[in-house]
Amino acid sequence: MRVSIFLVLVVCACSRAEPGKVIGHPSLGVTFELLAMAQVPGTTEVGGMRFGGISGLAYDPARGVWVAISDDSKTHEALIDLDVSLEEDDRGALRLSVEPVRRWGIETGSRDGEGIAIAPDDGELFVVYESNTSAYRFDADANKMIALDVPEEVRTGTRKNKSFESCTFRATDMGDELWIATEEAVEADGEIATTEHGSRCRVLVYDPITYELQVQAIYETEPVPKNIGGFAINSLSEFCAMPDQRVVALERSFVMPMLHGIRLFLVTGGLDAGDEEPATLTKLPIGSLKDLGVLLPGNFEAIECGPAMEELSIEGGGFFVLLASDDNFGRYGEVGTQFIALRARHYQVVTPQIPIGAE
Repeated sequence: MRVSIFLVLVVCACSRAEPGKVIGHPSLGVTFELLAMAQVPGTTEVGGMRFGGISGLAYDPARGVWVAISDDSKTHEALIDLDVSLEEDDRGALRLSVEPVRRWGIETGSRDGEGIAIAPDDGELFVVYESNTSAYRFDADANKMIALDVPEEVRTGTRKNKSFESCTFRATDMGDELWIATEEAVEADGEIATTEHGSRCRVLVYDPITYELQVQAIYETEPVPKNIGGFAINSLSEFCAMPDQRVVALERSFVMPMLHGIRLFLVTGGLDAGDEEPATLTKLPIGSLKDLGVLLPGNFEAIECGPAMEELSIEGGGFFVLLASDDNFGRYGEVGTQFIALRARHYQVVTPQIPIGAE
């Protein structure tokens, strides 16, 4: 989503944040530790085009490469390979480096790509678009496109610039799932978020092998933070499936005078009691980037869980989680694409997690 505002100068306070701060708690089952931050200047080019507009991330374990999707509505070439490294320097501090290395095209006839997921076993790509509420499957070479069937009330009931935003591949004991979600409620599910209430985002769960829709659910965002007026939002920007089968949600807000706010929530994977569909997913707060010391974050829209830390020869355990901001190609004063590296740790919890499709 492009945050359409005027007179905005977003200054990221990433450089002031001190690594080592933690959000979440073992009793919750997950913690996130701030490791390092990096920024790709807005003048950077890849494939002869400006790098930016990053709205989604996926990790390709077969190639050991991170893939970003750009929400540039003017081009089909929306996928960008990233060379991401997280290494210790001479003083033992972790340093994050991100370099865009390849821009490659996919042809769908759609615009405004917002989310991407990669199947870990065969490298199939799943991409969602906001412009016409569409979702597609491609093989690992971005060929052989198949359009996923989107329910009519979702396809025609999404609001402008508030359609598909999230896409993640979730591996479970009962089989793999592809989660896709709208940024805010479709008309059949209610209103967009206000300071009085959140928005009921529609979640679609597909079988990534048959491409059939398995179940639908509702993810309810937090209300819009209190503000002094003007443009104000709070919405679901991304889902991130974790290795322990649970899902983390990233909510992004913008209000004056605080500018952007980024909060993480743990989706337990369970449904509220009752057999009605779509049922509402339960969630628990993990924390915010502000809690990690990032006082003025940019427009972070993407989050993805990558390899185990031991695969990167980094001690301490856990998994590498990467966040990326959408700089809107500098249209509203953003200062390049910001990246944040987190360490995710998982803990056993007493309450078992129920797969979304379970009865």
